[in-house]
Amino acid sequence: MGIFEILAETKIKEWLRQPKPKSVRKKIDKEDKKTFEGYLLDEIIKLISQAANETGEVQKATLVKINGLQIQLLVSLEQNGHFMMAKETEKIILKHRIKCLG
Repeated sequence: MGIFEILAETKIKEWLRQPKPKSVRKKIDKEDKKTFEGYLLDEIIKLISQAANETGEVQKATLVKINGLQIQLLVSLEQNGHFMMAKETEKIILKHRIKCLG
């Protein structure tokens, strides 16, 4: 063996003896796991509460936005095969709407 092979083999052995770095795992909060549908539901609930404090055309515009987001949410759930979840989500939205808007 030549000098270069001996040096290369020595370096490789040193490298293999070094302790391997521990893998760093990011701790994932429950908030990080929220789905697109979860964000939509939160936005709908927030807008319903906001609409309760509004009147006239501003309230109408907010309600139109709420209806659009609700349709988007329910269609998304149904397209993913979550029919029962869509039904329960619709009930949650309706209860909140009745509570805030009467």
